Amino acid sequence: MTPEDAATYAHLREILASEEFKPPMADRFWEGIINALKWLFGHLAGLGRVDSFVVALVAGGVLLALSLRAWRLFGRSVAPSRQPQSEAESHVRAPTAPTLAERANALAIAGLWRDAARPLHQALLVQLCARAGIEWRDAVSDWEWLSRLPPSPPLTEFTRSAERLAFGQRPDAAQFANCVRLYDELMGERA
Repeated sequence: MTPEDAATYAHLREILASEEFKPPMADRFWEGIINALKWLFGHLAGLGRVDSFVVALVAGGVLLALSLRAWRLFGRSVAPSRQPQSEAESHVRAPTAPTLAERANALAIAGLWRDAARPLHQALLVQLCARAGIEWRDAVSDWEWLSRLPPSPPLTEFTRSAERLAFGQRPDAAQFANCVRLYDELMGERA
């Protein structure tokens, strides 16, 4: 090999060693895993009967421990709590209409019209659910409640007003007063 050929050969080896000519990282990762497993199984193949049995017992124990741990974690996340709830905890979880209405009023007095719209709307929905015998669920959206509660055009109008107040461009005292008026009409109508 001439010196020119050796230099060309070295330059080509340098180019082929660059990152763009290497296999993708994922391929190299899996190739490393496969090589590690081949090494491990090569050493395990040379073990005697007793050693193989001990390795199998340890591996089975680890697998059993992982399975039990996964089972317990899954069971905890799915199973309802079996601890008795105190009366105070149940009130925290299920809001009452008067406390929600008081919260809405306090927020409105502070000038937080957007923030006042949600508790006022929830106060109405909690009362309507109680009257209709429907269990209150905080995760249900306002419009889903309209489909679950008995049909009512005033309730639809109230929901639109409350949503305009909460999400409109410029909420103000007049919009909140309109929501309160509709709230009072609905409560008087359904009493």
